[in-house]
Amino acid sequence: MSADQTQQAAVATSPEGDLTVVRISDVRRLRHHGVPYGTPVPRWHGGKDDPRYAQVGVRIVIAFILDMLIHLGGAVLLFYLVKVKQVPALHPLLDLIGLWAILAFIGLSIVDRILVQWLAWTTIGKALVGVCTIRTDTGGRPTLWKLTKQYLVGILGVLSVY
Repeated sequence: MSADQTQQAAVATSPEGDLTVVRISDVRRLRHHGVPYGTPVPRWHGGKDDPRYAQVGVRIVIAFILDMLIHLGGAVLLFYLVKVKQVPALHPLLDLIGLWAILAFIGLSIVDRILVQWLAWTTIGKALVGVCTIRTDTGGRPTLWKLTKQYLVGILGVLSVY
């Protein structure tokens, strides 16, 4: 298979509008300076063979752990305020505090992984480790629909384990 055929096969198999994670510094550099003259670039952004972006490696795992800790922290904070501090305004939540803590975790997760990531290209955890999410077809901002779909597929993946 020639190099042309390999590239055509890669273009045909790369789904348009998919999302990938890259370093924020690479996105900034490309915005300000563009691709260096004479550098051959693949059609899809952020692949392993893409010279425009460095590999993010373990940063994705660290970002995921940080995001989960932030989401869990919100649920723990609610539980603490209701059960330990007994804040009067939160007293109606006392009977179903477990359910409310789970809903707080899910709500924070949706806000961070969909809304914040759509507005800022990155979740809080990803921002702390210096990575962001881009579209593979344009290298631009992820769409709200793609982020929602990615979130729901992730939830279904977790639920399918159980």
